[in-house]
Amino acid sequence: MREKTVSLYEGYLLNSEILRLKRCYGNWNNSVQISTCIMILNQRLLADFFRNEPAIDTFRNWGLEAYALNHEIRKHYILDKYPLLMEPEVPRELLEHLYQVRLNCENMSFDEGPFHDERFPWEDYSPEELLLNGTNHLDYMDLSEDIADLIVEISVNY
Repeated sequence: MREKTVSLYEGYLLNSEILRLKRCYGNWNNSVQISTCIMILNQRLLADFFRNEPAIDTFRNWGLEAYALNHEIRKHYILDKYPLLMEPEVPRELLEHLYQVRLNCENMSFDEGPFHDERFPWEDYSPEELLLNGTNHLDYMDLSEDIADLIVEISVNY
């Protein structure tokens, strides 16, 4: 994405496949790390942005499942509010909180992480900012034939 060879939408679709594979073939049954919960949250926010209702439901369900399997016992700015972030409508104040953390995470302690800009779409895009600003999702829905073929190949073979 940094080189602009993959659009935000293409990255979102590819990352959805990565998450699906991680859930199916990873160590999801035993324990889920905070970073995986963050990955799901970012995908859920992008699904909201792209208005992909089936994906919103999927990521909400996966998010709640992952949250239940996370056994890390410490305060974390996302996990402390994770069930609310998986509600059908993410409260605006939580989007604003995520955006403020994104803007200030360089000033925060390493121990407060992992941070949501450390997972797709990283620092390249801010799903919470796109949602807060009411950005038109259609401006971001580029899908090349090569990426579409790759997604089909992954989906069919794995």
